[in-house]
Amino acid sequence: MEFAGTVTVKQPRTKVWTFLLTPELVTRCVPNLGRWEATAAQMFTAEFIFRWGEKSVLFNSELSWLDLETASRAQMHVIGHSAHSSFHATTHMALTEIFSDMTQIQWAVQAGMAGKLAEFPAPFLKTAALIGINKFFNNVKQALE
Repeated sequence: MEFAGTVTVKQPRTKVWTFLLTPELVTRCVPNLGRWEATAAQMFTAEFIFRWGEKSVLFNSELSWLDLETASRAQMHVIGHSAHSSFHATTHMALTEIFSDMTQIQWAVQAGMAGKLAEFPAPFLKTAALIGINKFFNNVKQALE
């Protein structure tokens, strides 16, 4: 699955960058995050909960920031495992300053699933993933503005 989009935030690029790379701040914006913990520089573990209706699956996940270019671009790799499913995702984000007090975040996500969860219909999985991504960026925008 591949997703891409842009979000404009009414804050300078350095403030947006600092927010996005400060775990204590950005984790508040992640939907269905059970817990997280820093394990090393730029590396974390987290619990993500995938919910649909009355059911849910907990994914124990490892996250790593890669290819950081301060206040400009970053890449993150995420791997998650549950009892019967797994997922992997690579995210890309680029920050562009628009005027002195606005920042455009261009983002892209490439993701895949395996196991029981991958048996769900592709449109359902894509919709669920896009809803989560949009919630995250809406939360970031709201927190910063």
